[in-house]
Amino acid sequence: MQARSLFRTTAFRHMGLRTASVGAAVVLILALIAPVRSTQAQSSSGQVVTWVHIGDLHMVDTTLSNYSDLKTIVNEINIYMKDGVNFAYLPGDNANDGTVSEYQLVHSVIQNLKVPLKAVPGDHDLKAGGTGPFIRYIYPKNPDSFDIGSYHFVLLNSFDLQNQLSFLTSDLTTAKDAGKQSVLMFHDFDVNQLGSSLQTLIQNDKVILVDTGHTHTNVLANDGHTIYAATRSTGQATEGPVGFSINSLDHGIVSWKFQPLGQWPFVEITSPADQALIINQDQVVKGTVSIHAKAFSDAAIASASYQVDGGSKVSMKGQGGNLWAASWSSSNVPAGAHTILVTVTDAKGQSGTDQFPVLVNQSGSYSATARSFGPEGNTLAANPVKGLLGASGAGGGHGGGKGGGKGGKGPGACTTSGTTSATPATTATSTSGAKQQGGHGKGAGCGGPGGGGKGGKGHGGQHGPKGMAACSVPAAVSPTSSGAVTTP
Repeated sequence: MQARSLFRTTAFRHMGLRTASVGAAVVLILALIAPVRSTQAQSSSGQVVTWVHIGDLHMVDTTLSNYSDLKTIVNEINIYMKDGVNFAYLPGDNANDGTVSEYQLVHSVIQNLKVPLKAVPGDHDLKAGGTGPFIRYIYPKNPDSFDIGSYHFVLLNSFDLQNQLSFLTSDLTTAKDAGKQSVLMFHDFDVNQLGSSLQTLIQNDKVILVDTGHTHTNVLANDGHTIYAATRSTGQATEGPVGFSINSLDHGIVSWKFQPLGQWPFVEITSPADQALIINQDQVVKGTVSIHAKAFSDAAIASASYQVDGGSKVSMKGQGGNLWAASWSSSNVPAGAHTILVTVTDAKGQSGTDQFPVLVNQSGSYSATARSFGPEGNTLAANPVKGLLGASGAGGGHGGGKGGGKGGKGPGACTTSGTTSATPATTATSTSGAKQQGGHGKGAGCGGPGGGGKGGKGHGGQHGPKGMAACSVPAAVSPTSSGAVTTP
């Protein structure tokens, strides 16, 4: 079913907020009286559906860096990406304390987006009581669902899930009967704690991706049936630079990659499947396949090419919608893992790359290692190429001004390829010189809980939820004696 139209104002399209006092007052007044417009999700480019995931905002006021960073994100989407993405997505915790003024501030920025917006509420959005302000200023309906091509998307409130299960059950059944693969979007990454009813629906109704927030860090997990993703927060980030993730679906293949602000070009391989993200037998490579990649930059993409295992470069052709493609005959390589590298170059001479191993087996068969349901115990190893830093849920970053103080660290042991190492807490960085917001001090994704950041003037230092108990890394893929490929 199609989502209800999303209404957003257009009155301040060219207005700049110069001071906290005057700017906040203007936002409060105009957000109440501004006219509205409607948007719908754009159709897919062929079979590739792509969206921008903007991490938890935790908006407070105009003095903190997340406000200016959000404006930069919207600007980069509008200028460099709008013709190649289907929509943008806010995963909850949009307003730090759930106040009307915080929602209006978020609204004053996102109403400038030139792509459709989808959004769900988080726990911080509900702090002032109910979803009323969220529905008024961010997204007009929850639960909600919509289709793009052969995919079905469902937007939920994970803190009111019991009251939405009837909707979700009927909705997913209808999508499955129509032959569509589904994506669930809600705030809480820890799906294992959301009840057995949700588990049953995810496992039985062709849910290929659960796209969430809440962790404040980049995290991917694969339970062999479904991919679970969370993207680094825009406000209160606890690792690495601020940015956003690009999520794509290409003939049922899930791809994910983080894009730091201002670092162009960006390229993401969307097909064939990354070895670490295989969720069914059809995603093992055999015969001649198409290599697809989405590419964006602050200048036109001039060329794209791919290499297999460091071999000769093969040119790729533009397909429209920022998609590049070329064919590859996998029959020339033995069964097992082989690395695909895609390189794009823009009109400024800037280059960007993406790479990962794919699984090849000409029989198409493979043996999957048994895994438990959900992200817990199934998180992927650190992968800097993708923006996975291995600090899923580390301690809060430095607060400034009204932000809280340093968050507690909370490193934990993370087992990777048979070795154990501590995952340190890291401090988020911003593209602007504005003051940074205090962190939550979540527990490390590969260990126990970290301490909350020391409260400043009210914006730092709540204790975040406990991180997952372990960060296990699937075993390497290798051909079996029978020729079948074993994948995690």
